[in-house]
Amino acid sequence: MAKVNSLRHIALTGYMGSGKTSLGKKLAKELDYPFIDLDAYIEDKEGQAIEAIFKAKGEPYFREIESKYLNEILSLKDHPCVLSLGGGAMQLKQNADNLLADTFLVYLKFSPKVLKDRLENSKTIRPLIAGLKGEELEQFITEHLLKREMHYNRAHYTLDNIMDIKERIQLIIKAYYQFK
Repeated sequence: MAKVNSLRHIALTGYMGSGKTSLGKKLAKELDYPFIDLDAYIEDKEGQAIEAIFKAKGEPYFREIESKYLNEILSLKDHPCVLSLGGGAMQLKQNADNLLADTFLVYLKFSPKVLKDRLENSKTIRPLIAGLKGEELEQFITEHLLKREMHYNRAHYTLDNIMDIKERIQLIIKAYYQFK
């Protein structure tokens, strides 16, 4: 395979709380690429918050529209973007296959304990963990991550430690340009 096409999207995957949005915004700025948060994109298109979609129509409906809007974004081939995925976007095999074909896919990997700490300190509303705290939250993350990690591990590149965000960005950029 040839070196990465300069028009290839970069997609960030990982469990909720892994920093896909915050890192994605900074990465996009560094590369001078537009940034798209898939959840925010869905909220804009659907005219309601993710939490409201989950409550009104359930997770299966949400996963269906998540795939629809992901494919819409991936079809934008004129300009590369940095795309922050929802934590469950990789669960559907077709989503994972499309992401592997059309993006440089990066897995932001953290331990369940680190994710628990990050999520407990987050101000973002996350329907799947509403009301969970402490050991109960960590246990949920551990079990949930076991189901999702096989999908995340398909990524082209994995960052699996905690380091300075600037260092993380530089490692992603270096890997992006070396990707074959």
